[in-house]
Amino acid sequence: MGTLDWNQPVADPAFLAQLPALEAVSITWFRRPLLSGMLGALLRVPKLRKVHFSMSELPLEDFARIQAWLPGVEGAVREPFVLCGENQRAIDPREDAAALPLEAFLAVPGFWVDAQGRRREHRVDSAYLLGKGECMAQGRSASVLAKCGKHAQRYRALVEQFSDEGVPG
Repeated sequence: MGTLDWNQPVADPAFLAQLPALEAVSITWFRRPLLSGMLGALLRVPKLRKVHFSMSELPLEDFARIQAWLPGVEGAVREPFVLCGENQRAIDPREDAAALPLEAFLAVPGFWVDAQGRRREHRVDSAYLLGKGECMAQGRSASVLAKCGKHAQRYRALVEQFSDEGVPG
C-alpha cells in the first residue's frame, strides 16, 4: 500500500474505511470506475471532517451525491459555479439607469453604488461550472448569469434527488 503522505496510485479505495482516525482527504486524478468505491469508503470513515475534489474532477451528479450524503463534511457542499472575468464600469449619466430612483437602481442585478456615491455596473464575462465536462459559461454578462442560474438549478435538483433517495447501504 505505501505511505499516505505522497501521491500514489490506488487500486481500491476501500482501505480508506480502515482508517478510523482519518479526518481529511484530498482526492485528485482518479479514474471514474473508482468513484463508487470511493464514496462508499468515505461514507464509512467515522471522523471524516474534510474532503477536497477539484471542480472538474467528478461529473455534476457525483458532486451532488457527495453533498447529499456528506453534508456535514467541509468541502462536500459546493457552489455550482465560480464567476470569473469580472469587471465593472461606471454608469454614464446619459443612460436611463442613471435616472432611476436609487431603490429601483439597486434592485437591478449587477448594479451598485460605490463609496463616493457613483452608480456602477458589475459585469461578468465567464464562469467555471462545477462538474467534469461542464467547462465554462462565456459571453455577455446576462448570458453567463443565465447559464449559471440553469446550472445551479440543475445541481440543486440533483442534490435534492439524492437526499430524498438517502445514503446507500
